[in-house]
Order: sequence, then C-alpha cells, then structure tokens
Amino acid sequence: MVTGDAVQSRNQYPEFEQDPVGQMRVVLDALHHEADAFERDYLLQLLKKNNGNISHAAREADIDRKYFRKLMRKYGIEGGPTADDDDE
Repeated sequence: MVTGDAVQSRNQYPEFEQDPVGQMRVVLDALHHEADAFERDYLLQLLKKNNGNISHAAREADIDRKYFRKLMRKYGIEGGPTADDDDE
C-alpha cells in the first residue's frame, strides 16, 4: 500500500484535461507529418531500387503507376517524362 506523497494525480498530462481537442490536433498533426515522411522515403527507395523506373517501382509497391506518379507530385519527387503514358 502506498502512503503520503507517493500517490500523485492519475493524469500525468493535465494539459489534456484543459484542451483535449487541441492536444489531439497536435498529436494527429505530428502523426500525419511522420506518415508523409515515411511515404516519401518509401517512394524514393523504390525509385532508387528500380533505377528510376516508375513502372517497376509502382509494380513493386503494388499500386497503379498513375497513382505512384500522383504521390511523386505530392512529395515533389521528380523523375521520368511528364506525360503519364511515356514512362513505361
């Protein structure tokens, strides 16, 4: 049994009680940022592994080539021709 000052509030993060919605937004923004960084790095690794060949990289990721190019644009990754049908 614990006595005296050893027992503290059950909530170690009182700021969550003050503004739980705001704090969750901070957490979700951080998670979104990390997910974007992971996805961008994954695309870059696939492109490097496949010598810049977008069709091969998309196939390895098991996603449509056009969607792969859309993700490349989202993350500012350049490579291959600009026309969607010219990179196969």
